[in-house]
Amino acid sequence: MLGEHVVVDAVVHPYDLSPANQTPENREQLLAVHAYHRLCTGPNPEYALDDHEFLIDFDPEALTDALFAESPVDLAVIHALPNLGFTRGGVTDPYRMAELRDRYPGRYLLYATVDTPVTDAAIKQLEAQVTELRVDGLKL
Repeated sequence: MLGEHVVVDAVVHPYDLSPANQTPENREQLLAVHAYHRLCTGPNPEYALDDHEFLIDFDPEALTDALFAESPVDLAVIHALPNLGFTRGGVTDPYRMAELRDRYPGRYLLYATVDTPVTDAAIKQLEAQVTELRVDGLKL
């Protein structure tokens, strides 16, 4: 909290950009995502991650510590990310993120995602996430 105010981090992506989830033919896209991270850190180079620190399967416990122990965040919203073309699976697996949300009740919310532009398949994915994961919302 900041004073009497609840702090919500409304966009959290605990991603898997590890070598096991990378598609080598699309490494250039991954490096572009890393370059964007470096650009966003701006004048704070101490917060910029090098590619060996960035292109990992981000540890959910490290994320939890960073959010709730190292910052004033009270609630975080995990936006699951689908396969964006540069990973083998999803960038953020909603099933893994549901486990994280359930491990820390009241600290995380989870939004569903779809990884296909095919309407029928997308609807099936959403239905599965709603029924199996009890997602808290949807971001399209």
